[in-house]
Formats: sequence, C-alpha cells, structure tokens
Amino acid sequence: MGYIPYSAGGIAIQDIRMRDVISYFATYVFEKGADIPALLGAYILEGSKAGATAASVWAAHKTLPLNVTGYGKLVGASIEGVRRFYNFLSGLEFKVGDKTIEVHPLTDPDFNMVDYVFQEEGNNNLVEMNELNHEFYNQASYVTGSIYGNEYLTSHTDFAIPDYGNSPFKFVNNLGVTEEGWEEAGKVTVLRAAVMTPYMNKEENFDYFAPKIKQAMQEKLEAIYEDRK
Repeated sequence: MGYIPYSAGGIAIQDIRMRDVISYFATYVFEKGADIPALLGAYILEGSKAGATAASVWAAHKTLPLNVTGYGKLVGASIEGVRRFYNFLSGLEFKVGDKTIEVHPLTDPDFNMVDYVFQEEGNNNLVEMNELNHEFYNQASYVTGSIYGNEYLTSHTDFAIPDYGNSPFKFVNNLGVTEEGWEEAGKVTVLRAAVMTPYMNKEENFDYFAPKIKQAMQEKLEAIYEDRK
C-alpha cells in the first residue's frame, strides 16, 4: 500500500550472485542506461533492509492496528481521496498557446494509484505523446533539480509490449492511436500518482488543493512547450 517504509523487512543470502536471481528492473524506479548506485539495488527480497526500520513498522502497527478501525480506516480514507483525484483528472484540459492538452486517466482506480497521460488534442502519434509525458515527468521530479520548491511531483512508468503484450492497446486506441502507431512506439508512457494522504477524502480539503495542482500542471506544460521552441 505504500505506508510501510521501503527498507522494511529483509533476508540473508550467502552467495552475492543470488541478487541477480531476485532482482527486478522496475521501469517506474530506474531509467534504462542510468548509472544506478550499488546501494540502491533492484533487489526485491534483499534490498536496503535495516532492522531498525522493521522495528519501527512493528511499533507503528501496535499504534495503528491492522484492522478496520486502525490501518483499514487509513487505507479506506486514502482510497476515497484517490477517487476524488481520478474524478478531478477526468476531462481535465489545459490551454498552452494555441494547443489544448487533455488528461486521460488509464482506468478507474480500485486502489490508491492513478495512472494517466497527457495528450495534445488532435495529435494521435503515440511516440510524440510518450515524449510529452516523459517531459512532464522531468518537470515534476528530481530531474529538474531540488524537489522542495517543486509544487507537483509524480513518477512514471512504461507499459511496453515485452512486459504487457498488447493489453495497453485498447487504452491508446481509445485515444485515437492506430494499431500501426502502437506497434511503432511499442509502449505507452504513463504518469503515476499515489494518493497516500488520508485527508483528501474530505471535499473541502480536496477543493483547497485542486486549483493549486492544476496551476502547477499548467506551469509545467508551459515550460515544456517553451523549451521546444
């Protein structure tokens, strides 16, 4: 669900070659060709698992029990928040110069994750749509510098043919992408929003942040098209 710290848990191995057996290259974490520090491994079981972090998880679960009145209440509130965010994104569009940029969520969420894409109205070229979404990620992540002054942060991933086959085609086809366009691109780049806060389930809280989120998105899209000139 995401509330448990990344470094919680652990397993002991005797042969370092076992790391390659349990590793997984997640495209939403690592860029292909990127220089990944050894301490930030793609190791699902071993990873960076400090014992103190596991102890802190135990303490947190004693404070917030794993039942419907404890942790379940937190999870339920965040899922209500993610549905507000999904409804906010659905039908959202931006004007950047003479272009209209539309937002299309991937699917109705049943968890706390919303995947979505930006698409320039009238442009059904999937390669160019992927470029737009990757550029937005660059604007909304550590790539552009310090994240502390960044008003909107997101992550991204690729739903590519080697991993997902043609299952993403229905989504991009609904956006006007042809079968030939899908095969040419071989993937769709999506942005990922994990709604973790338990407070966005309240309408007044969400209505306070929604205009700020929209303004931050607008500014990033304007920066992208300004850089393209």
